[in-house]
Amino acid sequence: MEVADLSLDDVDALLAAALVLGDAHDREDLLQRILEQTSTLIPADLCTFNWLSSSHVDYVVRLATPEAHRYDDLRPIFDRLWNDNPLIDHFERTGDTRALTWADVEGDGAWRSGPLFREYYEVLGVRHQLALRVPSPPGTVAGLACSRAAVDFNDRERALLTAFGRHVIARNGQLAEHAGLRAAMGRRGWRTHLVGADGTLADESEDAVVADASGILYPSVADLVERQRATTGDGRSVPGDPEEVELPDGPFVAFLVPSAMPPYLLFERPLASEDHSDFDSAMLRALGLSARESEVVSRLATGATNRQIADSLGIAVGTVKKHLQRVFAVLGVETRAAAAAKAVRLLR
Repeated sequence: MEVADLSLDDVDALLAAALVLGDAHDREDLLQRILEQTSTLIPADLCTFNWLSSSHVDYVVRLATPEAHRYDDLRPIFDRLWNDNPLIDHFERTGDTRALTWADVEGDGAWRSGPLFREYYEVLGVRHQLALRVPSPPGTVAGLACSRAAVDFNDRERALLTAFGRHVIARNGQLAEHAGLRAAMGRRGWRTHLVGADGTLADESEDAVVADASGILYPSVADLVERQRATTGDGRSVPGDPEEVELPDGPFVAFLVPSAMPPYLLFERPLASEDHSDFDSAMLRALGLSARESEVVSRLATGATNRQIADSLGIAVGTVKKHLQRVFAVLGVETRAAAAAKAVRLLR
C-alpha cells in the first residue's frame, strides 16, 4: 500500500498527529510527542526513538506495559548487539526512506538464531518490528521503531509510519535549525518567540514585548507575521526582512522565520542604535568583503532595516541592496536573516 492509498480517516489521524508535533517547544518535548503519536497511530508493545553509534547508544522508550524494569535489565545486551538488526543493515546499505519490517529485509530469517534476537527481542516477547530511518550525522543511526509480539505489521501500518515519519523528520529538522538560529541571534541581542498560526504566542514568554498579557500579538506585529509567513512563488518559506514596528515599549525591529508548519520563529529587539563598534570589520574584510560591504553587514546583524542602513551610511537604499547582493554571494547565503546569522557565528 502506498501512502497515497491511505483512507480519509488515516489522513485525518496523520494530520492530527502532525499538529501535535508542531506544538513541541524543544527536542525532549518533541521526542515524547513522537512516541505518543506513533503509539496512537500504530498499536505496539514497544516504541523507541534511537540514536546509535559505535561509541554511544541512546534512546527514548514508550512501553505499552508497566514492566519497564525488564527493558532496563536487558539494555546492556542491546547496547552491545544493536548493529545486528537487519533493518539497520538495510537502511545503512540502501538509504531506504520507507518504513519496513524485519520480514521485508531479513530474507531467510537466519538472523533470528543470532544473539540479538535470542538474548534480547525474544526475551522481551518481541517477534515483529517496523522501523523508519531518520536523517542523522555521519556515523550515527537514528530511527523510529515499533515492536510487538502478536501479528506482523501490515501494509497500512507501513504506509502510516512512512507518512508520519516525514512529519517527524521535518519537525526534528525545524527544531534543530531553530535552536542554532536562536542561539546565534541571541548573542547579538535578538529575542525569540514562537508564534502559532492563529497569531498568538506559542511559547510562555512572561515579558514578551510583542504581545499582550493573554499572548495575542499587537496589531503591528500581527501584520508583520501575516505578511512574512507567506511562501515565495515557488512554494519556499524564507525569512522576512527586519522591519520597524511600533510597540507599547517603544520602536522595535522584528522579522519572521516561517516554515512549512507552525510554530514560526519571531525575532525582535529594540530599534538598532548607531553603535556598531563591537563588530570586527577586519574579520569581515578577510572573508572578501569590501570595507563598505562590511559596514552594511555589521548594521544588518544588529537588526537595521535597509532604510536605516542607508541613512546611517549616507547612501541610497538601492546601493544598500546592491551591497547585500555581493554580501550574499560572499557568505554563501540567500537572505538577509541568513547573512546576519552567519556574520554573528563568524564573529562570536
